[in-house]
Amino acid sequence: MKEQGYTFTVNVPVYEAKGECPNVLDLVDMSKADKLLHLIENSDVVGFEREFLLRACYRFDRFHFERIAEFYCHATPEVQELMEELALVIIDFDQAIEKGYVKQTKGLRDLLERGLGSE
Repeated sequence: MKEQGYTFTVNVPVYEAKGECPNVLDLVDMSKADKLLHLIENSDVVGFEREFLLRACYRFDRFHFERIAEFYCHATPEVQELMEELALVIIDFDQAIEKGYVKQTKGLRDLLERGLGSE
């Protein structure tokens, strides 16, 4: 049986338009967050507690990354740059590591480079 080696080659996706530009409203499903926002807005909670709970609601937004990638292809350079900064798309793997988006991958890469990943 042939042993499979590790490679540091990273295939960064190339974003090319495959169809029409999706409507920006179709890039994220906000229905659960909206329900939770409504509950908090109609509660008696005030101050920082309210602000904290309102902000926490947005973690329930569900992003549709295939649609986001298609939208990115049609976006202006300014919007593309902001989408990259928000990690909605990953263009440069090393930059993604630098910004902390792929910490576990960097840790594994460091282990392999030091020879700790081999027997």
